[in-house]
Amino acid sequence: MRYTWYISVRTRTGDARKIKIKGEVEQSAKTVYLKVKELRQKLVEKYEGKHITVDLISASQAFAPRSKPEKGHLWCPYCIKHRIFVDNTRLGTEECVVCGITSNDFWVKKYNGIFRREYLSTMRRKAT
Repeated sequence: MRYTWYISVRTRTGDARKIKIKGEVEQSAKTVYLKVKELRQKLVEKYEGKHITVDLISASQAFAPRSKPEKGHLWCPYCIKHRIFVDNTRLGTEECVVCGITSNDFWVKKYNGIFRREYLSTMRRKAT
């Protein structure tokens, strides 16, 4: 399997750029991750003090949360961080401010308990 990652480089003014890094077919997930992490660190050092944010985004695999989110945040399984999800009126859902994944994604729903809330809401409606 070919593992793919993005490095998101964003400024305070909203300018953003994504750098795509694809691993080779024979490379393990860990090898590709370490390569991407090293490149991210070089970018962080390059832009130090310039108010630029550099984040990793997984394009091949969703990751489970390691801790509970703060109020108003959801776990983004691709950014591998707790993020604020903002309303997208065009799609009628919420999306991650960094990678753009919506709250309709299976892994976002699974790791944030959205399936459970939807199920309980449906059961309450049927009971009335």
